[in-house]
Order: sequence, then C-alpha cells, then structure tokens
Amino acid sequence: MIRENREPESLWVMDHMQVELPTCRIDEPVGQAGARAEERGYSVCPVVNEKGIVLGLVGKRDWDTDPTASAEQLMDSAPTTLRPSDPLEKAERTLKKSDRGAVLVTDSDGKLLGGFFGVGDKKASGRKQQLPGSEVWS
Repeated sequence: MIRENREPESLWVMDHMQVELPTCRIDEPVGQAGARAEERGYSVCPVVNEKGIVLGLVGKRDWDTDPTASAEQLMDSAPTTLRPSDPLEKAERTLKKSDRGAVLVTDSDGKLLGGFFGVGDKKASGRKQQLPGSEVWS
C-alpha cells in the first residue's frame, strides 16, 4: 500500500513515520552501526535479527561510550514501540517520555516497520511511503 501525506494534521503514526532506518545485528560493533546511522542522519539504530524482528535499540550515547562493544552488550533490550495505527497523540506522548529522540514502529510480531521522530520530522512528513506488508495493511 502506498500512502501519501496530504495533510500535516494526519492523526496516525503511519503517516509520520520514517520507514528507511539503518539497522544492525546483535553481534555488530556499535561503532560501525553508529557510523552507518550518523551517515544517514540518525542518532539511533534498531538491533534486529535476520527476520527484521526488533531485539533492541542502540544510540549515539552507546557508540560514543564504547564503539568496540557489540550491540548486544549496550542495547536497550526493551525499547518502547508503537504500531502504525496508533493515534498521533499517543505517539507524541510516548516520544516525549523517550530519552532516545525516537520510538520504533513495529507490527504485532515485533517486526521493524520504521521509526517515529515526531510530527515535524522532515524525513517522514510530506512524502510518499511504501509501507511494509503486515496484518495492519491486509
């Protein structure tokens, strides 16, 4: 399904999420993951398995602390997540509570669909997005 943001006032996470996040594997050094994330303008990097299931989240403070440590050693193993169908109001409240500046968006199986960085996020708002397949879109 392709969605086009027509109005910045859209009330759903799916219309304000960034779908092309850099990811890393659990055994990858966080310095490598961080370099890749920062190159693309991000300060977080979701840790996923081979099926795209979220295992954790690493961020700038992690790769700045010990760039040679593995993602497994430093990741937040229980990051807060949202669903694409969550209301924008809930997403904004959740983001304000987050100390990472982002909240991951997953399907009900924990598969990474994207990240929510806020309504004013220039990367996500006002552009067409190809949303990954999941039961939400079936």
